[in-house]
Amino acid sequence: MRGKKFTGNYCNNCGQKAGAQKLTLAVVVEESLHFFTHFEKGFLYTFWGFISKPGVTSLNYLNGKRKQYQNL
Repeated sequence: MRGKKFTGNYCNNCGQKAGAQKLTLAVVVEESLHFFTHFEKGFLYTFWGFISKPGVTSLNYLNGKRKQYQNL
């Protein structure tokens, strides 16, 4: 989450990793490969989010709110 300060390596509120990587092409490719090769419970949730609310899902991911979509 932007602008939040954490103590430790994880968010005190949701448990997501506190540090988000800078969004580069290499990170996008790596995350995409990981996402499509590791079908976790978040796959269907993310897929449905892109179908039903594509703008919200994309913005959440870009803003670092990735825990609800994938286990990182």
